[in-house]
Order: sequence, then C-alpha cells, then structure tokens
Amino acid sequence: MKTTKIEESAKYLSCCGILESETHFLYRILTKKLDPPQLRNITSTIANETLKHSKIIQELLKPIPGVTTNFNQCNKDFKNVFKEISKFSGELTSLDSISDGVMPDLLNELANLEDCLYNFYSVFLDSPMHKQFANLLSSYSMAIPETSTFIFECLKENKRKQREMLIEGLNTFYERQVRNKDTVSFIKYKNPNEFTFDQIRT
Repeated sequence: MKTTKIEESAKYLSCCGILESETHFLYRILTKKLDPPQLRNITSTIANETLKHSKIIQELLKPIPGVTTNFNQCNKDFKNVFKEISKFSGELTSLDSISDGVMPDLLNELANLEDCLYNFYSVFLDSPMHKQFANLLSSYSMAIPETSTFIFECLKENKRKQREMLIEGLNTFYERQVRNKDTVSFIKYKNPNEFTFDQIRT
C-alpha cells in the first residue's frame, strides 16, 4: 500500500508536468494571434514560464525509476482540464487574429486556467503526496525534502503571479478601450466559475 501511495505522488506530478507542457503550447499559439503588444508580452512571458515548470517537473522525476508519463493514467480532473486546453488551442489555431470583442472572455478564461493549475499544486502540497514524494526523491538523489517543498511552493506562487498578470492585462485592455471610445467603464475580474475551467475549483 505504501508503494502505491508513493507511486501515486510521482504520477500526480507527472500529470502536472503534462498540463504545463500543453499550457505552454496554448500560450505560444495565443501570442502569435494577439495584436496588442502589452498582451503579447504577457502571454509570451507566461509561455516561457510554463515551459520552465514542465522541465523542472521532468528533472525532478528523472531520478525516480518507473515513472510513466502516460496521460491516460491521470485522474479525471487532469483529463478534463487537458481536454479543455486542447480544445482551446485548436480554436485559436483556426483564427487569423483575435478580435477585441472576445478579448475579455479570453483573458478571464486564461486566468481561470491559471487558477486550476494553482489548485493542482495546492492539493499536492496540502496532501500526504507531498511528503511521500519528497522522501522518494531524497532516496534516489541528493535532494533533501525541504528542497522539493521550496520548488513546489515556487511553482504554486508562479501560477498566482501569472493569473495576476492576466488580470492586469485585462485591466489594461479595458483602459485602452475606454480611451479609444472616450467612455467610462468599471473594471472587474469576472468570477472564474462562469468559465470553462471551473470543474476542479475548490
């Protein structure tokens, strides 16, 4: 039973890494479709960060034998989010550019995605899987448990920062719209539950 739990912790992280990789692909597509340079800078930065996250997880898992990256073994929450990211990427690929009319919903949905990824790391850090993986990693490498804790806390914090970057981008977009139309608008971040990625929010 203990071995199963340890394997579960490594599999959970492997699934996080796969999601980060797919999210990187989404942001790369999006960056090519955006016109506003401020938004392109934000999505390009997040694309690079998500790629780093994926590679960090890969490196952490590398010393551990027998860890598979078969996404079919991930739980339904991972699969649901992966499916939505893939669908999102496909829809963006078919577009020549992104109109201002869909920009608010797009940025809100991306912020919601970052919330989901943040929650995946929160679940990991708050559950026994965290200590199980830290001990497993230390048994196969020179890493001490505190090191892996620090790394995953950083990944989690980066997700929060990326969400804030998107919200800032949304506010900047609205401010530009206000200047262009010479009108006044109140700017609010929409509740993520209104969007696609709400199925795993805690």
